Amino acid sequence: MKRLLLIFVSLFLALYSLVVFADTPASASGNIRQYQIEMIIYSQLNKQSLSEEQWPLINPARASDVPAPANFVPISQYFLQNLASSVNGNSNYKLLLHTAWIQPLKQFGKKITVRIVGGQAYDNSGNPITIDPADVNALNPDVHWQVDGIITIRLTRFIDTTFNIIFAEPQGEISSLAPFGMQFYNIQNGFAYFQLYQNRRMKSRELNYIDYPLYGIIVEARQV
Repeated sequence: MKRLLLIFVSLFLALYSLVVFADTPASASGNIRQYQIEMIIYSQLNKQSLSEEQWPLINPARASDVPAPANFVPISQYFLQNLASSVNGNSNYKLLLHTAWIQPLKQFGKKITVRIVGGQAYDNSGNPITIDPADVNALNPDVHWQVDGIITIRLTRFIDTTFNIIFAEPQGEISSLAPFGMQFYNIQNGFAYFQLYQNRRMKSRELNYIDYPLYGIIVEARQV
């Protein structure tokens, strides 16, 4: 399944590179640029992917002072709608989050850190609730998200990005998917937690695929 998606993304990248080009780096430091950061996050949970590793216990707590992006982009202005539709239409994957925002970045300036959330939301008792990830209450500590990510970005000659994303799945769902007899050590408060932590050096208009056994991220930063 993962191989199929990699092939699809590779083909998409090949076609994509014919019509776009990387932005020229700024001639001097201190320039502020506006970038549209667009992310597609999906799950590929199944017995095989769950059995690939022993999943460690992690701390799912998030810093309460990390803000959400200030300027979310409406869906009509997304650039990767076709790709998200292809992922969503594939029975091997479940689309969890497709989001985009405008991020001002100062070249060689300080790191910018934002928090993005999405997928299913739950209350403290583990009951599903309905709330928009862009809602002002989305980062309330009493709301627990299936996708809870801290994204750190710094503009150098590249767009240096760190992805620190915690995924939460109800314990019952994970137990039903797990191979018989498999033990999980990452269960807390009725949820199984998984963490993706990766660094990526990106170029503008370059599509990036972040791989992980249980989840995947497709991300693009485009100067606008």
